Amino acid sequence: MYLADGSLHIAQPVRFQFANDQRIFDDGGGGLKVGSQWNLLSLFGGTNTQEIRFLTGGRNGTERARIATTGLRVTAGTVASPSLSFIDDPNTGIYRLGDDDLGFTAGGVLRYGILNGLNRFYANVVVGPNNNNSKPYIQYKDGYDTASTPSYSWYYDNGCGIGHPAGSVIAFSTASAERGRFTNQGLLVRDGTAAGPSLSFTNDPDLGFYRNGANNMRFSAGNSIRGTWNGDGLVLNGGSLGVNVAVSTAADGRIDAGNDIVAYSSDKRLKENIRPINNALDKVNKLSGFIYNWNKLANQQAGFDMKEDLVGVYAQDVEEVLPEAVKLAPFDNDGEDNSKSGENYLTVQYEKMVPLLIEAIKEQQVQIDELKTKLGEVKWLK
Repeated sequence: MYLADGSLHIAQPVRFQFANDQRIFDDGGGGLKVGSQWNLLSLFGGTNTQEIRFLTGGRNGTERARIATTGLRVTAGTVASPSLSFIDDPNTGIYRLGDDDLGFTAGGVLRYGILNGLNRFYANVVVGPNNNNSKPYIQYKDGYDTASTPSYSWYYDNGCGIGHPAGSVIAFSTASAERGRFTNQGLLVRDGTAAGPSLSFTNDPDLGFYRNGANNMRFSAGNSIRGTWNGDGLVLNGGSLGVNVAVSTAADGRIDAGNDIVAYSSDKRLKENIRPINNALDKVNKLSGFIYNWNKLANQQAGFDMKEDLVGVYAQDVEEVLPEAVKLAPFDNDGEDNSKSGENYLTVQYEKMVPLLIEAIKEQQVQIDELKTKLGEVKWLK
């Protein structure tokens, strides 16, 4: 019978049967059951504004869904029991996270959500077909990334990608190791080695720059150290320097320049405490000039070529008469003017011997002038 409000209430169990086949029936427990899937069941409210509600647990049970004038509505659900799910997989489906928020769950775990109009993933995301080994891979993180698990990577190489290890930091990883990062300071890279410098080139990976300790940067080429730049200055290692000329391969540490070398100062206005070089000629007479070759010790200690003929003096002799022209040999200098070997190997600054030679020549010229005078007097007496 129909009630005044348009709803239908049947007090006794009722069955609807078509073509000798039971299709729809009330089992007496308050539930409506459908016996066949080949016929359409339509439910109607009494008026255009009334809703059709679906309950479990009897007439006064829990509402599970309703058909309103605007369409189908369901309960909010939970992550473990979503509102819309599957008979054989009840904890996989869709549920309401909050006002205007939608959640997608699988296996009772939130995987994806639409919150405040934003798409948010709560699980790893693979973009691409199953047979594409290089497809992009987005890894879900509850916190900051690590080098081995960057957020944006590749499915079959998920230790290679871009991550967010800290605030205002973008990091780049390969083989689960961080290779560089962008911060508020700019681009930062790993330390590197001579064989694998931090900054190098695609077609020449062992040519570049790397860090060799605090405030110490090195240049490498062909897996060899070529230069070191630190707080004390620039040192060229294992090679030579060419200034506007080709670099010499004859010996390491050699400097070749295509023009003049200008250094220091000799301006008279910048000098004081001037003293003469006394007995310059006697000092020069204590020196010996000769042709020589480097010995085996020089080759072992400094790498000097034993075959090349050279000219020079003994630094010890020069130190005795003009110590200002003698310094600790560069190969034995620790950078603080201390001997690395403890042997205090010496070198001569030959340009500083020029003033001694000038004064020696002047003294010698005085002697020559005196002899010329005496010779003239002898000739006059004759």
